[in-house]
Amino acid sequence: MLDGDETRPAAAEGDENAGAGNPIGPGTTIGAYTVRSEIGRGGMGIVYLVDHDSLDRQCALKVVASYLASDEKFRERFRREAKTAAALDHPNVIPVYDAGSYRETLYLAMKFVEGREAAALARPGKPASPDLAIEIIGQAAAGLDAIHAAGMVHRDIKPANLLVVDSGGTPTGPDRPHVYITDFGITRGPAGSGATTAVGEILGSVDYIAPEQVDGVDVDHRADIYALGGVAHYLLTGSVPYDGPTRTAKLLAHRESPPPQPSRITAGLSPGVDDVIAAAMAKDPDERFATAGEFAERLSEAIAGEVTTPLRRAPRSVPAKRSPSRTRRWLAGIAIGFLLAAIAVWQLTGSGDDGDNNRAVTGVESAALPAPPTALAAGPSGVWVTSSDGRAAYRFELGETDGAGFASGNPDTVTFDSAPGAIGVGHRWVWTALPTRDRIQVFSPATDETRFAPVGARPRAIEVDRRYVWTANTDAGTISRINPDNPAEVETVDVGGNPIAIASDDKRLWVVGATGVLSNINIASLEVDPQKVRLAGRPADIEVAAGRVWVSDERRDRLMTVRTSNRETGDPLPVGPSPRGLVFANGWLWVANSGDGTITRVDPFDHETVGEPVEVGGSPVALAATASAIWVIDGKRSQLHRVPAR
Repeated sequence: MLDGDETRPAAAEGDENAGAGNPIGPGTTIGAYTVRSEIGRGGMGIVYLVDHDSLDRQCALKVVASYLASDEKFRERFRREAKTAAALDHPNVIPVYDAGSYRETLYLAMKFVEGREAAALARPGKPASPDLAIEIIGQAAAGLDAIHAAGMVHRDIKPANLLVVDSGGTPTGPDRPHVYITDFGITRGPAGSGATTAVGEILGSVDYIAPEQVDGVDVDHRADIYALGGVAHYLLTGSVPYDGPTRTAKLLAHRESPPPQPSRITAGLSPGVDDVIAAAMAKDPDERFATAGEFAERLSEAIAGEVTTPLRRAPRSVPAKRSPSRTRRWLAGIAIGFLLAAIAVWQLTGSGDDGDNNRAVTGVESAALPAPPTALAAGPSGVWVTSSDGRAAYRFELGETDGAGFASGNPDTVTFDSAPGAIGVGHRWVWTALPTRDRIQVFSPATDETRFAPVGARPRAIEVDRRYVWTANTDAGTISRINPDNPAEVETVDVGGNPIAIASDDKRLWVVGATGVLSNINIASLEVDPQKVRLAGRPADIEVAAGRVWVSDERRDRLMTVRTSNRETGDPLPVGPSPRGLVFANGWLWVANSGDGTITRVDPFDHETVGEPVEVGGSPVALAATASAIWVIDGKRSQLHRVPAR
């Protein structure tokens, strides 16, 4: 996959065959390899599943794009780094078998591994479990320490470059997931090996780049430790360490802003976790951990509440402001770097021939609910379900699992002074709509504290992103934005119509009304986009994934799509009868088909359904996601289902 913060020259667009003189397809011979299928692509080239003709084994073959392979400086760096990567022998570093040339381009043969990017295991409002985060960071740290011991610096550690192979076990069990570090596309060799990077080129992804990389100075292994700290923040919160409207703003944040504090985003994380992340992401490399392994060990201790000794860490205050002349030179360097950059990375995420993708999802667990459900949400504090015939919400602990069902024992109950509706989890609070009172009840699972946020008439939907909490006030035709640090601080904007469902991306909140009008609001400024899209059918829910807005059409048994970039509508995608709830998790879009008791899994990147529908029975109406499961409420049989998210 191509990371959204990487760049490539415009002339390279449409370079479909990565520089091959003729199209590469099944049966094409490349050196000692025969192509079976394409399994991934990015700005640096295309990855194929191949058979090694003489050794009778499958490999992943990366064929480099011609616009890179034609550059002699790049070819020199590629050959050097291929040799270095092949010399590494560590269980958490993807093995490189071979490198060579094909026609006018280059290729790299690697071990073929079926797995998913760590990037797919978290998202805003839905972080990975602490156990899974520790497991991923611990194994990645072990691989990084091996890379560093060989005199190498990876330079582009990020969630998309960590491949997680699910063994089917638990993060802490004997069959725990296995993690590989991938992509040596911008690795720097040992001192004295020769620099081949273009002047002004910025190496790394802007969401995880170390301050010294931004400054363009020579870096060492501590830049990777900084990036690994950012990856830990992403897994524990579902959000990048620093955000901004532009790449330049993000880069400035890495240099100037105080360290991020994940405990302010994810409930249950201690301030000790903030201190460990701050030490890993210190502005001064001398203030960081000496090794990646030390960082992983201290992070594990902090999550377990066992940090007792002082940490090396960056100061929480903002560093002294640099002189204007230096800042101007640095900004000019950024502009040059982005113009010259030819760095874009590939990541293997699929199974190669769709065999794994199409495998049936099994192992659905179910539990009875005390009353018919209306909505649900999931977060670190558990899975929360609101009741349609009473004044309560029920919490199921994620760890309550036994042979008969995942929810052994009675769930916790929170009561309200009126019937609850939509519910959301995030920023240490549980947010529940009280439609007849025109307000949101805000509850802390940790302290039992309750607050209220006044919103518009009849709030029907709640969206929790990494900065704000949003409500769709159906009868008022408005959207309210709530400050999670002070829930009484509410701003409201008129969108017209009757908004019934909302979903957010990094920049915009997307709103669909009961009549099928799709509008959007700038998250930062609260400005409503005057360009609206009219959708046919009867909308039920909305989600954002893979550059598209997805709206379930309950009347016509389909999903309607609109591109976020230009508001163009796409071809409808047929799903099951009467689709309602949507959720994007682990790289898939999941659809609750209330008409036949099934869940459809959709590949939002290829715009197609995957595998057979998952049978849950009854009438599934809403979905939520955690790191390893999709949670479903059944309005007909008053049940909560847990579906493995693979």
